[in-house]
Amino acid sequence: PCMPGATITKKVSVCENNNTTLTVDVTGNADYRFSQWQKSSDKGLTWIDTGAVITQTSGLSTYSVNLNLTNASLSEDSTLFRLILSTNPSYLATPSSACNAISDTSLLIVNKYPILVTSDTIVCSTPIDLTLPTYTKGSTFPENTVLSYYTTLANATAGTNAISTANAKAITNTAPAGTTYFIRAATTTSPTCAVVEPITLTINPIRTLQLAPQLPVCKDSAVFTSTATIQNISGISWRKSTSASALQTGAGTSLLVTPTIADLANDSIWIIATSTDNATTIGACPNVKDSIKVKF
Repeated sequence: PCMPGATITKKVSVCENNNTTLTVDVTGNADYRFSQWQKSSDKGLTWIDTGAVITQTSGLSTYSVNLNLTNASLSEDSTLFRLILSTNPSYLATPSSACNAISDTSLLIVNKYPILVTSDTIVCSTPIDLTLPTYTKGSTFPENTVLSYYTTLANATAGTNAISTANAKAITNTAPAGTTYFIRAATTTSPTCAVVEPITLTINPIRTLQLAPQLPVCKDSAVFTSTATIQNISGISWRKSTSASALQTGAGTSLLVTPTIADLANDSIWIIATSTDNATTIGACPNVKDSIKVKF
């Protein structure tokens, strides 16, 4: 009989653990109603049947035969597929039979997903370059992987409205409790195999403390007030240079000082103010201090 035409896509790509469909378009001879898909994992040296025999409605000279592949695994990468067509289902067991038509082969490409690992980060004052490998340490990327950066999960998932590279390299401020960004690792294959992971960045603001200059104080009325201007500080410890003990601790930004007789005898003292915020946690900015000399 006149052999039918059988057209198959030469190569089909899919991301691992996803689904895809192979299709053969058949034209020409309605007698070839029976078909059997086969696959080969050794570049076509040997073939095994996959799926059941498919029977088309009588009288169709143009039709399509599909093979649905579900959860494609990496072990199936480079598998070849073909379709055997016959006028009698019994002939399908012998693909080389003169009564059979065999389609060309289709190559299945199964692409790996990137493995993306992110690490939340807390720093003091320093701008963060989110593109550095530090923030994706432990990740595994196929050669054709591109990273991009986003402020919302929706944009990262869709791969739209990415942060510019310049901005991703210089993130300078975040919310006090941290700001969550999203990193997308996507292959340049078709279809794209992409994964998204969040990363929370916290840039702690630097602390500042400055004592106001103090004019000389008369000895006969030596009481004076020392005042501090602060930023990002919640507590101050005040003391004199002549004692290791604190005169005052807490949120107050001014200190009323009454010099002792010994202070007045020395003609001057130093007032020292030190911030008392927690500076031991990772990324915390260090405590700061300032001092002024008061003359009598």
